[in-house]
Amino acid sequence: MDEKGEALQVLSAFLADAKRPKVVHDPKLLQILGGKAANIRHATQIYSYLLRPTTANHNFADVVMRQFNAMLAALRRAGGLLAPAGARAARANRCAGAAKRL
Repeated sequence: MDEKGEALQVLSAFLADAKRPKVVHDPKLLQILGGKAANIRHATQIYSYLLRPTTANHNFADVVMRQFNAMLAALRRAGGLLAPAGARAARANRCAGAAKRL
């Protein structure tokens, strides 16, 4: 997080907008750091807990590693948001297939 909180200031209007659905990992932390967040549709941390309640660690990087057997840095290089559109589409298909196996 930036020292002046400028990033959260910019995001606060988006977070408070009830017309825009949101997918977050940790809704509690998001609301602590960013204030009120409206229309949170999905919380991946909660899904992770429901899938593996005996697992102690549900942080985002560990969830990605457990569910998709991939490191976040490797995903970024091999088809993450910074990759070309074709690579992103291929990654989305792999993730959809992995989600079906859950």
